[in-house]
Amino acid sequence: MRNKISRKAQEKIGALTRAGKTQKEIGGLLRLGRSTVHRYQKKMDLTLPRHGPRTLPLTETQEIEVLTLLNGGKGAQKVARQLGVGERCIRLCAKKHGFHRRPGEPGYRYGTKDITERASVRLSPSIVRKISEEILGHRNFGIDLAWKYQVSYKLILALARKLLGVPQFRPGFADTPLTSNFPPTCKP
Repeated sequence: MRNKISRKAQEKIGALTRAGKTQKEIGGLLRLGRSTVHRYQKKMDLTLPRHGPRTLPLTETQEIEVLTLLNGGKGAQKVARQLGVGERCIRLCAKKHGFHRRPGEPGYRYGTKDITERASVRLSPSIVRKISEEILGHRNFGIDLAWKYQVSYKLILALARKLLGVPQFRPGFADTPLTSNFPPTCKP
């Protein structure tokens, strides 16, 4: 059932709206629902954002500054803090201008290190050498290597893809471990 409110309450909605209050704030002051406030604002041709001020779009000079900072290796969050704008504005600006980072580039979300570097950081060189020998010799399945050396399965598969030069492996337990239907892109 729709709330019918007095003429005085309607005038208060109009005055508070013109004063810049949000629908949520007006509803709280007058003990009305946000949708009721919105409905009467609509009747009076007065509408404002529901929850608060939205961020203004970036100016051209700000966009140039954003792109300069992003190209300099800063992330969207740091750029937003530095310029005092929302992170969403930064991301929209980057998308608008076709800006994106490539894998391996500083600031790329999944890290900049090569898989062999990541493996060597987490494991001792002798363990990496043993894992590499087992991968190149097709002696064990990836899941078994992960269990044997107590490392992540994804790390083993990434290392195997790099060493064997294939994009993916056959699923399940094939006759020979770590086999692929794809030809190797590099010689092991």
